[in-house]
Amino acid sequence: MGKKRIGGLVVLQRKDDLALVIANRVEWDALLSREMLLSIFWGQNPVHDGAAILVGDRVRAVRGILPLTRRLDLPGYLGTRHRAAIGITETTDACAIVVSEETGRVSGAVGGVLQDLPHQEAFFEWLDRVFPQGDAQQNSILPARRLQSLAVAMACVILVVAAWFAVTRGQVVVASRDIPVEVHHAVEGQEIVSMQPHTVTLRLRGSELLMSRMTPRDLRVVVDMQDMDIGLSRISLGPDQILLPPGIMLEQISPDAITLDVDIIREARIPVQVDWVGRLPEGVRVTEIALHPKYLAVRGRSALLDSVPTLYTEPVDIGDGILQQKTMLSVVFPEGLFPLEEEPDWIRVRVKVEETVVDSDLSEPPVAAAETETDAETPLSGNPLPSMPEPVPHLEPEIGE
Repeated sequence: MGKKRIGGLVVLQRKDDLALVIANRVEWDALLSREMLLSIFWGQNPVHDGAAILVGDRVRAVRGILPLTRRLDLPGYLGTRHRAAIGITETTDACAIVVSEETGRVSGAVGGVLQDLPHQEAFFEWLDRVFPQGDAQQNSILPARRLQSLAVAMACVILVVAAWFAVTRGQVVVASRDIPVEVHHAVEGQEIVSMQPHTVTLRLRGSELLMSRMTPRDLRVVVDMQDMDIGLSRISLGPDQILLPPGIMLEQISPDAITLDVDIIREARIPVQVDWVGRLPEGVRVTEIALHPKYLAVRGRSALLDSVPTLYTEPVDIGDGILQQKTMLSVVFPEGLFPLEEEPDWIRVRVKVEETVVDSDLSEPPVAAAETETDAETPLSGNPLPSMPEPVPHLEPEIGE
């Protein structure tokens, strides 16, 4: 269940009777088996919500609603299943096993204490502590009787398989489904820049009846980002990433890998400049430029921030006379960069100009004068003004409203 990300909550009853503690339970009586648990907690099963209650080697009830713990010191990431497992073991001598649907991790609870069980050995060690060999009531789930349970389970499997082939012979079909790839557990401060492809094709085999009742919600392709490196990563897809309903077999995944580009999200302060265009009018020169604010704080991918040394405003024609007053200009942010919440997306600009005086007794020939005028009208395209002083020394600390 953990490998397939099938969430579940199983309560193992000991001496205390749980009938008065667990609400809305649906009475059940079935021999415990792997197939039985997978069927109970399959997402499309009406009884998959709530807890399954085991007594010995039998499932006695399903869809049980457990009392939740009222502790306030638990981590915020613990969900309802984990809080219910702690709650039932606080009020009774039962123990509980939880499988997280989000992470696939298995945990055990006893006496109000929740313990992570990261692998099979840890799980069986926990069971041995909770149910000592002398506990006759629960010996059916301990190593001393695992062989007996295995023999019963094998006999059940053989009977089920025989019945299955008898009923479905000639009715097995093969079909393909395009399933979107889901990415879980993205690390805070990281972002997926790109993912290729976004969907994969699953070739599936199963009975005609099961295949006809299968919906897109029953099929999932899940990739875990928890331990992923920054940059490009190629992730192979296999059965562990594919979640299928019981009775459906996976034959092929195409493609069998995806490529993720992951980057770090950070903040930076970037200087702002005006994107000047057009021509200076004849006989005019710029004497002063003031910007406010001079820098803007932005947020974006690390690689993108490194490639943007300066932010620019919308294009502005330097010949527009309104620039001699206070003017508000919008800042153009490259795709993927965003101003912080408290930052504006504009700046105020003030430009001072003055007319130049041409000496009528100029001794130079007219041709030279014409060349000088042409130089003064050099087109601008995001470059500093020809006759404009360096912008930084002339920046005013602030422009009033």
